Amino acid sequence: MVAWVWSLAAVGWPEAFWITLLALPLLRLTDIDIQTGHLPDGWTLSLLVAGVFAAPLTLGLTRTDSLLGVALGAGLALAVVVTSALISGRAGWGIGD
Repeated sequence: MVAWVWSLAAVGWPEAFWITLLALPLLRLTDIDIQTGHLPDGWTLSLLVAGVFAAPLTLGLTRTDSLLGVALGAGLALAVVVTSALISGRAGWGIGD
């Protein structure tokens, strides 16, 4: 509900619909993470792809901007994984995280 109200106020009706549609699986992922401490890769990677295709429809970004965001996010996540592995001897995140 919070995502719906925020997106409706921030971007308007059609975009709010798509943002909310993408936010609903995040609620399920939150439940899965709380119960198991694990985020399924299939869910998170599917949402990543959906987000890349939905960003031009909802936020006015270009597909290139979306892909650059994915690359930057993946690079930052890789930096955390590598740093964690160097410090603790094991990866701090899986692909789903």
